[in-house]
Amino acid sequence: MKSSKLTFLDKKIIKLLQDQGVIKSEALKILSCEVYEFDHKERSQILEESKHFGKNYQEAAILKHIEIKRENYILSLLDQANYIVAGRNINDLFN
Repeated sequence: MKSSKLTFLDKKIIKLLQDQGVIKSEALKILSCEVYEFDHKERSQILEESKHFGKNYQEAAILKHIEIKRENYILSLLDQANYIVAGRNINDLFN
């Protein structure tokens, strides 16, 4: 994964991992595995959605799944770091 293609939340995930003592190259690998790689169940779900809504929907489905995984992963990192996140939007945490 190239650093130039990272989203705002990707950069925050890397920062949280670095705060835990992970070096940047390892943080990028973790991000790739935790957010951008799909397991069999996720791939099947995307394919089912594509069949139902059409091939043009597949890209949107992939992006939707990545966003959900990204948000879930950052919330788990924040929870590990004992951040208080109840009742707040994920983007509010970094503004």
